[in-house]
Amino acid sequence: MHYLTDHLFGIFIVLGLRYLLVSNNVISKIPFLKRDEFPFKVDNFSNRISIPNERINSNSNSTHDPPVLQEKIFHFTKESIAKLKAKANLEMKTTKISSLQAVLAHVWQSVIRCRNLDHNEETTFEVPIDMRKRLNPPLPEGFFGNAIYPATITVKTGELLEHGGFAWAALQINEMIASHDHEKFKCIYENWMKDPEVTKLGDLPSNYFMLHNSPRFNFNEYDFGWGKPIAQRGGVSNMLEGKIDVSPGLEEGSIIFEICLSPNAIQALEEHKMFFGVE
Repeated sequence: MHYLTDHLFGIFIVLGLRYLLVSNNVISKIPFLKRDEFPFKVDNFSNRISIPNERINSNSNSTHDPPVLQEKIFHFTKESIAKLKAKANLEMKTTKISSLQAVLAHVWQSVIRCRNLDHNEETTFEVPIDMRKRLNPPLPEGFFGNAIYPATITVKTGELLEHGGFAWAALQINEMIASHDHEKFKCIYENWMKDPEVTKLGDLPSNYFMLHNSPRFNFNEYDFGWGKPIAQRGGVSNMLEGKIDVSPGLEEGSIIFEICLSPNAIQALEEHKMFFGVE
């Protein structure tokens, strides 16, 4: 399980800065701190989780040189997103594929195509799922803490490129997300508590892609005392091959994708004509 945080964690940072800046602004959303509202209980559980040292991976002992990576910003307009969504739903004969799912599948397929991989190789896409509204009962509004789960879907690259293309991939992402309901989260939670595991990001398989946020996690609403932000960037310390950061564009309905790949993959993606349009 990876360490992930979501947009409500920003409340903590904003509160601290407001005190430092002696701001007169009031808190717009009161964080909910009680933990007895969490619906999952584990019998005979103490609040301390013990993870043996040998199970904890550390980057400090790595002898490998870090890969050369590059981040590139891609802007998808409201019109191009609408085309991708319409195409995916039409080809899959459904209406449930969302705009973000369609664009994610398009990006996933485009990068895999640019890598010219053997069609029997596997590729994985990780999507963080907000558990708050999916639990029964749902977590209270403003629940303060980490309440997301990194769900994954793994397919053959040949399936991604030939078996219906990006529309098929978009449907797989949609169904994977939809399958994570209260019972599934409960099972995941209980199994992890019984056998906790910490995964080092460097141990992830090749052709692994992860979405780090969502346009719904609108960081542009946070004012740290310097005015509203105009852009969101991941930063050098967060560079990881296959990492995708998504944020709402300044134009209503547009989405900004910050993609981290090898320089060769970035160049191939820039030269890939189908990436910037829909046939």
